[in-house]
Amino acid sequence: MNNRWMRICRDFSNGSRLMKTKVVLSTAIIVLGAVATVAIGGIEESAACHHSEGIVIDYGSYDTVWMDVDFAEETDPVELLKRACEKNNATPTFKDGKLIEIIRDDDKTISNDSDHEWGLWYINKGGHDFKKSENYRINASDYNVVSWAYTVDGEKPTVAVDALGTSIYGYSPPGSVVTLSPLCAEIVASMNKESIITGREKSSDYPESIKNVSVVGTYTGPSYESIMSVKHDIVFCDGSVQAQREMARILRDSNVNSVVIYDAKTLRDVINNIFIVGTVTASDDRNAVINDINRILDDIKDKTRATEGYKTLVTLGFDPSPYVAGKYTYIDDLLIDANGSNAVGSGGWLKIAPEKLMEINPDCIIVIGSSGGYKERYEEMKGLLPLAWKATNAFKNDNIHLFADKLGEKTQIAGPRIAQFAEILAKKVNPYAFKDNTPIPNGT
Repeated sequence: MNNRWMRICRDFSNGSRLMKTKVVLSTAIIVLGAVATVAIGGIEESAACHHSEGIVIDYGSYDTVWMDVDFAEETDPVELLKRACEKNNATPTFKDGKLIEIIRDDDKTISNDSDHEWGLWYINKGGHDFKKSENYRINASDYNVVSWAYTVDGEKPTVAVDALGTSIYGYSPPGSVVTLSPLCAEIVASMNKESIITGREKSSDYPESIKNVSVVGTYTGPSYESIMSVKHDIVFCDGSVQAQREMARILRDSNVNSVVIYDAKTLRDVINNIFIVGTVTASDDRNAVINDINRILDDIKDKTRATEGYKTLVTLGFDPSPYVAGKYTYIDDLLIDANGSNAVGSGGWLKIAPEKLMEINPDCIIVIGSSGGYKERYEEMKGLLPLAWKATNAFKNDNIHLFADKLGEKTQIAGPRIAQFAEILAKKVNPYAFKDNTPIPNGT
């Protein structure tokens, strides 16, 4: 490999630093095995200073209502539902002791049908997963969260706890927040709350307005002293980083409200994180942001349904053995939405050898980077690709595409801008499905 190619690879790798940091950290945790599991388990058991008392009415599609309740006065979930409905000008209907419908204040009736059903769900204290109660005779105070939820058969209610198992409900609307990752900052800003960000992680630079906000540490090294030196009603931490999960525990032990978003592995995780931040900040824009993303994704599905897309490989950089997006990632979800397929059969983000790259032989390759200058250097990099890359159908058919600069950022930060990335990705993966497909220059 010549020195020129090594220099370009090194520069490009630096451009993908955020995603690669996450991938390497994930790999390190897997290697640590039992040690990492014990450490995380210890954190989750102790990190729960915030505890809300109340009940959720979940109408589905991320449309929820929360009512604070003093469990010293009432813990019967049926009575709590009636109180919550009365407070919100809604009317519940029971038949044979079973909830069959709720008529809301907007006169919309949410009724049981062949696919949907009202049920009583709960999350155990210290847990994450909803379980459906076999009857209505439970004590609401015994659980982390109790929800009357309208669900599709086989699905669970809307996310109700953060990555450390703490309820996302019951917080007072914050006047100041600290964000410990670019993703946290971007989601808060999407809720029209960027003005309340008082502290940020060093590399967080979107939107532009937060660049003047105080820095409180790095992505993998948040500073307790710096966080405590700024106003902070709530600190948003990124659950993909062990140091931030640990910081949440420390802050909660100091009676600082901390919310830990999930590692955004799948598209569902991405939407859940937006819902969590919108709920905690009491944003009126929460559902609008989620609905806009879902509308764009549904439109992509409709346009690509009749046209089969390419077998696609998504990589971080042009390395001979690149990191790639496998199954069970948000990239994989978006490829499926575009009616394409993932060339990688394994799960998660992983590193593949040159021999594997030739074996899977993708028809399309998407290369992700975030630093500037790659648009101009794209042809140079393509010409210097390793032999394994040149052996693929993607190279032979000139179907290798570079997502760099601002588009690269949208790709690597799995937040509200993911819908914009999804549209561009779909046009590369399934170009013939878009009649008005405006050419997208490489390196955009």
